[in-house]
Amino acid sequence: MVRKSSFAHPKGITMFEGKGRTIVVCGIANPSVIPLLKQGYNVMLLAHSAEQADKMRERIPSEYLDHFDAAFCRIEEPEEVKAMAEQAIARFGCVNAIATGVGPNEKNSFDDTDPEEFFRVLQATLRGHFIYMKTMIPYLLRFEAPRIINLTCIDWKCGHFDYGVSAATGKGGLVALTRAIALEYAGKGLTANCIAVGALKTLEPRTPEREQELNSKIPVGRIATGDDIAPAIAFLASRESSYMTGAVLNMSGGAYMD
Repeated sequence: MVRKSSFAHPKGITMFEGKGRTIVVCGIANPSVIPLLKQGYNVMLLAHSAEQADKMRERIPSEYLDHFDAAFCRIEEPEEVKAMAEQAIARFGCVNAIATGVGPNEKNSFDDTDPEEFFRVLQATLRGHFIYMKTMIPYLLRFEAPRIINLTCIDWKCGHFDYGVSAATGKGGLVALTRAIALEYAGKGLTANCIAVGALKTLEPRTPEREQELNSKIPVGRIATGDDIAPAIAFLASRESSYMTGAVLNMSGGAYMD
């Protein structure tokens, strides 16, 4: 006989439900949009073009359109970020969490990387995240249970799995930045965590040969999808994750085991 859990949230909210909460997603977090909508979250998508925003709207099931919005926004541009945050608040009444994963998808080895390229990738990865979080934190702190989730990759710990040396270094810097923010804002109720993926299906598909190569390197035998990482994002964005901060959650299908 299986005993049912007697746990109930004191406010009567289903555990990890996103109802009444708004999450802003961009970059490699984008494949999780529909799963997060199904979890009850309001979702604001940051698009790199109006065309991408329109394309994403077309993919949203009609029953979730009232809980979805999209905005053209470059995370390294503070005024665009502020306008997006105000749009999200006007539409949904709050902005509680951000899930972000941006940066060049660089593949070069150390021998094939020149200094200019190395520092360009580092700046592209870290500068945007720094400015984005710097701009968004004041908005997050206005609302209940503020959360930051940065999507990184296992390459920061194991060299380079799906990325090159420059991108792997940038992702390691993102983990350090996230942990610094976690420490600084823990007393204000804001948590900051990372999710490290091995390889993730995105809107820009890989060649069949590259996908097969990656599948062969992952013990579970396949690349992660938005459905795989959305539950982790949903948990880290939830009210219930308040005691978890400065952590890196490994979502690599066994490609890296720490």
